[in-house]
Amino acid sequence: MNHRSTEAVSSIFLSVIILTIFLLSACASTQSDSSNSLQIISHKMSSFASGDGRQSTAVVNGRAQNTGSASIKSATIFVEFFDEQSKLMQTGSATRQNLSPGETWEFAIETTGADAWKITKYTIRTITNQ
Repeated sequence: MNHRSTEAVSSIFLSVIILTIFLLSACASTQSDSSNSLQIISHKMSSFASGDGRQSTAVVNGRAQNTGSASIKSATIFVEFFDEQSKLMQTGSATRQNLSPGETWEFAIETTGADAWKITKYTIRTITNQ
């Protein structure tokens, strides 16, 4: 492959990544048990590829808060990652211990692989142990 072909492929790849990041902000749903005092305040997904293009990563960054009046002994946030056809691609989770009332938790849940760039949607849910 000559130098111009390589530049063209790199430009196309970068354009696809930028478009994917733009579209991801509107493709998420949040689920919480109504008795759960851990509330997701904000969340956003982004994706990126490594320099050689063989690996890509999708990550959900967000904030959750204990909105209850009691401490949460253990809190887990689960994320399911889906492609454009709503096919489940990967899952991930993060756990935090001893979350005081009113305390905010910043979390990041990621998945990495050759096809992570195909992820366009996700669901996020919480489970707590009071």
